[in-house]
Amino acid sequence: METDKGRESMDPLPYLLPIREAYEWKRQRAEGVLYLVILLPIREAYEWKQCVGLIHELTLQFF
Repeated sequence: METDKGRESMDPLPYLLPIREAYEWKRQRAEGVLYLVILLPIREAYEWKQCVGLIHELTLQFF
């Protein structure tokens, strides 16, 4: 199992989670187990994914 310090050293942006990890965090929290403290709620992770997709689309249009 990863630790907070291990995650911080591996991820360039430790405060942003991919959707799958956000889902796993929500499930763990529902079960009363929380391993990582700095995680995004599902809605924010989804909005972050939408923003990244929009930035990618705009980049393709202009370059």
